[in-house]
Amino acid sequence: MIIDLCKTGILMAKAKDLPELLRGQGHQVNVHDCLDRCDTCDMGGILGRVDGIWIAAGKKDRFLGRLEEALEVLESD
Repeated sequence: MIIDLCKTGILMAKAKDLPELLRGQGHQVNVHDCLDRCDTCDMGGILGRVDGIWIAAGKKDRFLGRLEEALEVLESD
């Protein structure tokens, strides 16, 4: 799956290893300077987009859980 991540959010949430972790799971990860939804990043959260589904969370573990839920929905279609 292609996953777009906001670089600011990754750094603010201290989750610099997130892109490599996701690549290790077989995802194509694109890290952008900004995804134009700055409320999440400015508050220190991680922001991403997977196949048009926006995912946001304050911590890496929570983000990964939400990502897994989104992937389940996408794969069930």
